[in-house]
Amino acid sequence: YNWGEYSTQVLAGGAGVGAGKYSPMHRFVVGAWYNNPTGLDLRAEFGLMKSTVNDVKVVNERGAYVFAGYHAGKFLPMVRWDMYSDKSEYYNDLGDLTTYSSFEELEEAYARQIDYFSDRMVECVTKVEEMHEKLLPTPFLSSVIDNCMAEGKDVTRGGAKYNFAGVQAIQVANVADSLASIKSLVYEKKTVSAGQLLHALQTSFSDDPLLRATLINKVPKYGNDVKWVDDLGVKWVNYFADGLKKYRNRRGGIYQMGLYTVSAHVPMGQNVGASADGRLAKDPLADGGVSAMYGRDKQGPTALLQSVARLPFSKASNGTLLNMKFLPSFFGTEEGIRKFTDLLRAVCSLGISHIQFNVLNEKDLRAAQEHPENYRSLTVRVAGYTAYFTELAPDLQDEIIARTTYRSV
Repeated sequence: YNWGEYSTQVLAGGAGVGAGKYSPMHRFVVGAWYNNPTGLDLRAEFGLMKSTVNDVKVVNERGAYVFAGYHAGKFLPMVRWDMYSDKSEYYNDLGDLTTYSSFEELEEAYARQIDYFSDRMVECVTKVEEMHEKLLPTPFLSSVIDNCMAEGKDVTRGGAKYNFAGVQAIQVANVADSLASIKSLVYEKKTVSAGQLLHALQTSFSDDPLLRATLINKVPKYGNDVKWVDDLGVKWVNYFADGLKKYRNRRGGIYQMGLYTVSAHVPMGQNVGASADGRLAKDPLADGGVSAMYGRDKQGPTALLQSVARLPFSKASNGTLLNMKFLPSFFGTEEGIRKFTDLLRAVCSLGISHIQFNVLNEKDLRAAQEHPENYRSLTVRVAGYTAYFTELAPDLQDEIIARTTYRSV
């Protein structure tokens, strides 16, 4: 559950995105920069927040949230569902990549899968909420949330004024990159057959490393300011967000989309087969939520920001996350610090909600893996939280090391 009251603040000097209309919320906390110029209007659209102070909108929300995760890449109908270990009563066979004669047909099937599994997801969330209500009432929390005492209801029973359910649509990069590969190589250039790509995915490229190299290196990737690729991700984020509008949770509240993973991109990846972006089976998925697949944003940090800014942050009021990593040497000069300040201003101008930074080098991280006793105090930003590096699981440590590292802006 998340509750509290947040007030907006203006950047130093009274400048900032939205000046004159409303003051966006900006916070810089332990390596994370929060910028919220769009979330305010989103909740106002639903009639959930209309308070103002001196003609400036103020976030004045006191409510209860329930969290769920939705992995958008797993349900791409490009490999048979029985590739996955969790085949069950939720099996929804729409064929495989060889079933579709056009890219448009594949997209239609993907939309049907999103609709089908959104319904299943809401069923699961409803059951979780029912169990919370029966087994995990929270009287103390309810006592400090508006409306619960007046209604005589626990937050788990819908006592709060606002009763949101947050759903994370994650791995935008894997979806965009995979669809870009299929669209370009299979349906447009026709240099790779549907059967060839399907076999490579089923075998995790074990007998076709050349195809994997082609997928990685010969097709543009999300995070490099390539609009047609970015738009593939934008299209399906919009589709998922708009689809949530028809649902209501058990407590009568709406579902809000978010775009962040915490650290679930690693264990989720372990349950997902190879993908058409060249990712091997069981490898980690893209980190953060709106970050590029690690190592594939090759045009620099400003190109990454341009790609990310195309996403509909106004529909992601449950939170978003972009990860970036810089070398310590970048901050060794006044020029480097000035460029970093300009980067933060660009984040605000582009309307990106949340970005967090690691300032590390691979040498230190590798040394910490080898001699953890010497690096107990080394902290890193993971994906929405800060942790001691040596206490993280080895596969998560490796994923952080593999993230793209920038030398400059």
